[in-house]
Amino acid sequence: MTAYDPARRPRVAVLCSFNVDLVHGPLSEALAARGLPSELYFSGYGQWESDLHNSASELYRFGPQVVVVYPDLRDVVPAFGSTVPSKHEAEAAGAEAASALGQGIETFLSRAPGATVLCTGLTVPPVNALGLLEGNAGYSWRSAANAFNAHIQDLSEGQGRLFFLDIEPVIQRVGWTAWNDSRLWCIGRMRLARDAYPHLAAFWARAIRAMLTPRRKCLVLDLDNTLWGGVVGEDGLDGIQLGHSGAGLAFLEFQRAVKTLPARGVLLAVCSKNNRDDALEVFRAHPSMVLEASDFTAMEIGWDDKATGLRRIADRVGIGLDSLVFWDDSPVERALVRRALPEVLVPEVPEDPALHAEFLHGLEAFDTLTLTREDIRRSAMYREEAQRKTVRAAMAEGPPEAFYRACGIEMTVVRADDFSLPRLSQMVMKTNQFNMSTKRYSTAEIAAFMRAPDIDVHALRVSDRFGDLGIVGMAIVRRDTSPWLLDTFLLSCRALGRTIEHGFLGFLSRRATSAGAGLRALYIPTARNAPVKRFLDELGLEPVPAGGETFHVTIPSGLVAIPSWLTLTIEE
Repeated sequence: MTAYDPARRPRVAVLCSFNVDLVHGPLSEALAARGLPSELYFSGYGQWESDLHNSASELYRFGPQVVVVYPDLRDVVPAFGSTVPSKHEAEAAGAEAASALGQGIETFLSRAPGATVLCTGLTVPPVNALGLLEGNAGYSWRSAANAFNAHIQDLSEGQGRLFFLDIEPVIQRVGWTAWNDSRLWCIGRMRLARDAYPHLAAFWARAIRAMLTPRRKCLVLDLDNTLWGGVVGEDGLDGIQLGHSGAGLAFLEFQRAVKTLPARGVLLAVCSKNNRDDALEVFRAHPSMVLEASDFTAMEIGWDDKATGLRRIADRVGIGLDSLVFWDDSPVERALVRRALPEVLVPEVPEDPALHAEFLHGLEAFDTLTLTREDIRRSAMYREEAQRKTVRAAMAEGPPEAFYRACGIEMTVVRADDFSLPRLSQMVMKTNQFNMSTKRYSTAEIAAFMRAPDIDVHALRVSDRFGDLGIVGMAIVRRDTSPWLLDTFLLSCRALGRTIEHGFLGFLSRRATSAGAGLRALYIPTARNAPVKRFLDELGLEPVPAGGETFHVTIPSGLVAIPSWLTLTIEE
C-alpha cells in the first residue's frame, strides 16, 4: 500500500450510465487547475455496472484512487418515460436501482481497499410524462429519485469510503436546456449538452479536491465595508449601513452567511485597521449585528499592516498561514497581503456587497466531504485552550508538573473504527508540525490498514478539566517486521506541550515490549516538523539513516515512561 503524495498524479475513474467521454478534457483541466493533475479512466458505454463487479475489468487494472459514478434516472429506471407510476411504484423502482448499484459499489470497495467512490445523485428531468401530475393525484417520478438518493446516502454513512454528491444545484444553476441535449442521445448515447461539461467537470473536481487535500481552517474578515457599510470611525455607530433594507441588507445577509461557518468547522477572526473601541462598540450596541464578538477566535484591530495582523492571528490560534482565508473589500489591501503572505488565500471579493453572501458560499477553500466531531467543536476548543493558557500563566513560576496535574489530563487509546476514520484521515492530511513521517494516506488507505491483520491503527482521545479535545493523536504500527515499525506517529498541535506525546509513545513502546517485539519509528524530517526533532533530542534518540531522506529511530524498552500525571485508558 503506497501513501498518498500530493505530487503524485491521482488516478480517477469515471463510470457513467451514458456516454460522457467529452468531459475528459474539461475534467483534466479542472483537476489540474486545483493542483491535482490526474490520470483518467472512462468505462465504455454500457459497461459501468459490470466494471464494478468484474475484478478482471480495465477498471481494476487501472487501480483508481477515486471512482466517480454518475447514474441517470432515465437509464437506471427503465420504466421512466413509458409509464405513469404511482408514488409507491416510483419509490420501489428507485430503491431497487439503488440497491443494485450499491451492491456493485460495495463489491468494488471490498476488492479495492485503496479506492473511494463518489456517487452522483439522481435528478428528475423537468419535462416528462407526468407533467402537472408530478406530486399530485398520487403520481411522482421524484419519489424514485428521492428513494434512490436516500439509499445511497444511508449506504455512505455506514461505509466511510462512499460519498454522495448532490448534482441538482449545479443543474439548477446551469438550466436544464443548457444541461441536456436529447439530440446527442439519439446520435451517440450522450445525454449532456456540450456546454454542460465544464460545469460537470468543475463539480467533480471540487469534490475530488475536497477529498484529497486539506481545507482552510479560518476566515479572517475586515470590518469596515465588509461586515457593515461605511467606516465606523468616521460615520459613527448610527451612520454605518447595516439593517433590513437597501445596502444595509446586503451586509446583513453576508453576516448571516459568515455565521454558518463555525457549524462547518471553520474558525472566524478579524483583522482590521480601526480604532478598537469604535469597532467593538458596533458588536455591542448595533441592533442589526448578527455576528457577536464571541463568534471570533481572534481579533486584530489596530493600525498595523494587515500582514502583521494575519501573522499574529495564525500564531495565536496555532495554525499555519496556509490555513487562512483573508476577506477584505480593498483591492489595495488584498494585493499587499498576497505579496507579503503568498500562503494566505485572498479571494477577489466582488465589488457589489449584495453578491458577497453567495460568493462566500461558493468558496471551495472550506469544502469538506465529512464533518468530524472535532470540526463542530473547533471554536469551543480554542476558547478552552485560552483558559488553559490563563491557568498556565498564573502557575508560570512553579514546576511544569504542577500545571500538568492541575489540568487533570485523561488519555484514551482506542483501536480505529469507522467512527474515528474521518478524523484520522483529516489529521494525516493536514498535520505537519508533530508528524514523525509526514506520510499522507487517503481515507481508503487508512481503512485498509484498519482491516489488515498485521497492522494496528490507534486513535488517541484526550480530555482535561477544561474540556474535551477529541481525537488528537494517531499511530500506525506495522507488526509484520521485527522490531515493529511505527509507520505513522502524529499529534495535533493543540495537544502539544503537556507531555501527551510522551504518554502516547510510552504506551506504544510498552505494548511492543510486552509482545517481545521491540519498536522502531519511521522518521522523515521536513521543513515543518521540527517539533519532532526536538522531541527525539529530548529523549536522547538518534535517527539512523535508512536510505534517501528516511531515518529509523529505535525506541529502547522502558525509555519512554508514561508520566504519572496522565491518566491512561486503553479501549480495545
